[in-house]
Amino acid sequence: MIQDRSKGWWEEYRGTVPDGILENAELEKTSREFMLWVLTHMPGVCQTLSYAAAVFGRVIPPLPRHELETRTAFRMQRKADLRRDPKPVTFFIYESVLRTRFGGAEILREQLASLLDDSELPWMTIRVVPFDIDTFPGAVESLTYAFGAVPELDTVERESSHSTEHLDAISELTSYRYIFDRIESVALNETGSRDLIHKIARTL
Repeated sequence: MIQDRSKGWWEEYRGTVPDGILENAELEKTSREFMLWVLTHMPGVCQTLSYAAAVFGRVIPPLPRHELETRTAFRMQRKADLRRDPKPVTFFIYESVLRTRFGGAEILREQLASLLDDSELPWMTIRVVPFDIDTFPGAVESLTYAFGAVPELDTVERESSHSTEHLDAISELTSYRYIFDRIESVALNETGSRDLIHKIARTL
């Protein structure tokens, strides 16, 4: 497994993008399945080129132009790689993500249309957590739960504005599986999620 990881396409970007971003690609590639909970922006592997550039464009302090372009290109390669070698993925998206206009209304409209297309892929599940749930699910940071080849290799990636942490202790994994269970229990089903995405897109 270690030898396979050292040969990943992301190694071409070593030294030009932060290690945490490289680890995102590695985690997605080496897992057999993964699920995300996002609160601020669309899942990276669902982003359009314009939307990704707008997301990186709001980084503080601002990125130099060449670095912004490199990170955007890296994100697009992550997206393409997953589509060449798909695996089961589930995205739980908080409603605020669907309404935040990175880059403006036109870019968001294009992004929502792309998200709807993604929702029809047989291996991708997109479910929205709406504003009007009775209680917030309990996770206030973006999370990735990656299922390893065996349960002992499961990993949680916890992302904040300052850093990215990777957690694999049994107690931590148990806690985050419970959090994802809560998120799933309040999320709209796939049809309801598509309906809400359509509704929001029509307001732009």
